[in-house]
Amino acid sequence: MSLRKAQKRALYQEGWLPSEIQSFEGARGGDLPSGHRVKQSFNFNSRTFRAARASRRRYIKDLKSQGWTDYEIKDKLVKFYKGKSRDSVLWAFIKIEYQPAKKVTDFVDAVRRRSRASVSKHFGRAYGRQIRKEVRPKYLPKRPMYPAHPKLIRRVRRPS
Repeated sequence: MSLRKAQKRALYQEGWLPSEIQSFEGARGGDLPSGHRVKQSFNFNSRTFRAARASRRRYIKDLKSQGWTDYEIKDKLVKFYKGKSRDSVLWAFIKIEYQPAKKVTDFVDAVRRRSRASVSKHFGRAYGRQIRKEVRPKYLPKRPMYPAHPKLIRRVRRPS
């Protein structure tokens, strides 16, 4: 599916990384054994995708209310994808928001719980959940301790 510029801009403003937006746009799926792969299409305005976008907005808003900077938030998102886990993929955010119309099977529930565990382990239990304000700080991840002004590294030429 090809995203329009306005959709890409909206995703970026909501806190999605450029690499995540590119993954949405270039997603491919199909029959792996036969090698037949086609562009995967998903509905940008589907209930699940809107819920994933709302979760990301809410999560970033909560972190900013705790004093996190944009750099720290982006770094937290990037580190999620650095993990070698099978579940540290972009689609985990979509899987945890999926609400099927019919009864959920054990397998679908297991997939959702595995995705939820992966996302919650890295981003904290607050990601994608409505948590009362009284207990919110308990479930948010700890803020990283970066220096206020990073030390500049200058190249020093030594006489030989």
